[in-house]
Amino acid sequence: MTTLIIDGDVIAYNACENRFKRNSFSKEDIVIDSNILADALEGYDNLLYYKDEADFTDEENEKYLNEIFARFKSIITDLTEICFADKVLIAVAGVGNYRKDIFPEYKANRHANPSKHNPFVPIIRRMATESGMAVEAHGMEADDLVRIWAEECRECGEHFVIASIDKDLKMISGLHYLVHHQKFFDATPEYALRFYYEQLLQGDMTDNIQGVPGIGPVKAKTLLADCNSEEEFQATVMQVYYSTVHQWRHALQLTGQLIYLKKHKDDWFDMSKWPVITLEDIVSKPKKSKKIMEPWTLETALAAIDPSNVTTRERWEGALMFLLDLADVLPPEVSAAVDVIAERDKVPNPEKIAYEVICNFVKDFAKTAVVAKKPVLATVAIPQLPVPQTLAAPLVTVTPPMVKSPVVTPPVTTQALPPATKATVTALPVKLPAFNPAWLNKGK
Repeated sequence: MTTLIIDGDVIAYNACENRFKRNSFSKEDIVIDSNILADALEGYDNLLYYKDEADFTDEENEKYLNEIFARFKSIITDLTEICFADKVLIAVAGVGNYRKDIFPEYKANRHANPSKHNPFVPIIRRMATESGMAVEAHGMEADDLVRIWAEECRECGEHFVIASIDKDLKMISGLHYLVHHQKFFDATPEYALRFYYEQLLQGDMTDNIQGVPGIGPVKAKTLLADCNSEEEFQATVMQVYYSTVHQWRHALQLTGQLIYLKKHKDDWFDMSKWPVITLEDIVSKPKKSKKIMEPWTLETALAAIDPSNVTTRERWEGALMFLLDLADVLPPEVSAAVDVIAERDKVPNPEKIAYEVICNFVKDFAKTAVVAKKPVLATVAIPQLPVPQTLAAPLVTVTPPMVKSPVVTPPVTTQALPPATKATVTALPVKLPAFNPAWLNKGK
């Protein structure tokens, strides 16, 4: 028996294709409409619309909702057949997340542009939940529920497959199906363990988790290369934090709480359970991480994130952090472009248009300030640049995150997609509820 465990949030976002026009337009062709779906879009009332596009009617909304929910069910059915699954478990976001309770800035750098939010995603979640297809993860993330289910299957001796695009799930050993690449990937226990401790060192920039300053994937792999047991991983991580981070115990505990995925409901990251290291251990076997203190300017940061250049992960992250810290004083279109590059995680092609906007800004900027740690702009007026016609549409209609998402290629064998075969599992019989306009006033 095979249980398919699905990250439903990914499928919901992928099912909700953008229904706005994709033709090029200028900045003057955009208006801000805070009335359309105002109640459902609490916190997202600055959606951008074209002036020449009529407001959507209830009938149009109902048709779109029927289409995307049918697409959601179709994707689930496809995954069920691909993975030869006899049972399907789908996790979606619920109410609350303990990570935001302990660290309010968690994921604060995501989706700065409200137009990236699709108000129908929470409706799809609710429809999937109310129809019995999905389960909401309350007080945690859908990723936590995915791991809890995976560990329950493991304990019962059941075979399982995890379907998602989220790299964080690679800390779960077992068979994964990479939805965006349409291929299987077997995360061995050794690979999953090493991936988890590498994440503790490097953090996760997309979720605003800092980790150890100056450590990216390459350096994290190097520092942990000689570790074979979990105790060795833990001792090395503590030594690196001790030698690099101010208030290292607090920093490591916080990073661990944000990175760690729960194995069961009452499972929590607790550094006090790690091996005790002494001052003698630190002095006799120091593992220091060299901090990057390069003084950044707009020009050097621009060179580091240039999609056509080959650079280290550390320089790329440092340049992005420099630009992200300036988000409040940069023109909106430049901040949005930086956000696109940060989310695309150094995939060259999708970055080119965003990079063009930042280039135009830097060319017109009269002066830049050189800083060692915290970036500070020179006190000059920042010009408000027009939006290039080639850029405007992508900034408003952002490509869904499943398209060309970055993937860290693991040093393990991948299995090609099995030949098309009729699954022995019947499609999930779900009755589609009639559309209720009131749903658009209840967005989660």
